[in-house]
Amino acid sequence: MELEADVTYISLSCWLSAAKIIVPPGVNVVSNLKNVLGAINGGSQGRMDPESPTIVIEGKCVLGEVNIEVKGKSDQKKSFWKRISE
Repeated sequence: MELEADVTYISLSCWLSAAKIIVPPGVNVVSNLKNVLGAINGGSQGRMDPESPTIVIEGKCVLGEVNIEVKGKSDQKKSFWKRISE
């Protein structure tokens, strides 16, 4: 997959549900999600490459869960619901 623009925006509304966003490797990810009694896993990276495209994720997560994963990475953390059910 090749991103057309330097910055791509994703608008998300997650209410009492779960969402999984899989991003391609090598892109910058910025999470501007607002969280109310939910969980957001993954997201903004500490170091960003100015030459790489950027994905900005905006929106709300209310009583839900949002997982942002890099495609091909298998070392993701356990989900919020799996952690609280243990």
